[in-house]
Amino acid sequence: IGLQQSPICIDVHACLLPSARGRRAIDACRGFLRWLPANSSYRKAVASIPVFNRPMLRVAHAAGMTRAGINRRSVMRNGERYDQVILECEL
Repeated sequence: IGLQQSPICIDVHACLLPSARGRRAIDACRGFLRWLPANSSYRKAVASIPVFNRPMLRVAHAAGMTRAGINRRSVMRNGERYDQVILECEL
């Protein structure tokens, strides 16, 4: 899923089945990040991942995204607020 941030920047979100974890998830994300600039006007992708979603943080880093910052206490889980890591990737 992608939400346009500007004509050249997209906020990306992934929802992968448990069978697509690990290497398969990394390959899928890398493939999408390669496909995107060839098939759209986007030249940058950003993502916000909650700090408690460590598997997806590892996948995003392995796929080529880098940490851009922290969105403090911006997501709720079980009645508690948590930070989200903001990641980016130049395409």
